Amino acid sequence: MPTHPLPPAPSGVDASRWAQTVASVREYCGWHIAPEVYEEVTVDGSGCAVQMLPTLRLVDLVSITNDGAVVSNPEWSAAGFVRGSWTCRLRGVTATMRHGYEDWPADLLGVLVELATDDQKARVSQVTNRAYQVSFDIDAETEQRRTVLDRYRLSDLR
Repeated sequence: MPTHPLPPAPSGVDASRWAQTVASVREYCGWHIAPEVYEEVTVDGSGCAVQMLPTLRLVDLVSITNDGAVVSNPEWSAAGFVRGSWTCRLRGVTATMRHGYEDWPADLLGVLVELATDDQKARVSQVTNRAYQVSFDIDAETEQRRTVLDRYRLSDLR
């Protein structure tokens, strides 16, 4: 993933821990999320009527090529879908786009701060000696954080 600007660490949050947390969330979600940036991406062609770009907030599709040919006036959605007849060629689609949120969405920013300041590790709840099975407690707070993160995560189909 290319390097994107890092939001400043909130007051009271260690800068290196903040950078690590933002990087981890971006990796988990599969895209940079914020800030809004211009970026050129090359992706595998879908071979279908819809091509998905690696974003969940497409602001402007500046240009897009399909198997090397420029696509004129493509129909696209803010969710990063582009309609057309797409190649199935690997790395066959290149798009220049402006995408991302101007600022981190408030719910996601809250999770980032919680993750950057939470020193609590997952707790082992059960160990089975012969089968070498280990179980971890996942509390409601962890599930709530994952639910927020998943709203900004690209699907495996992209």
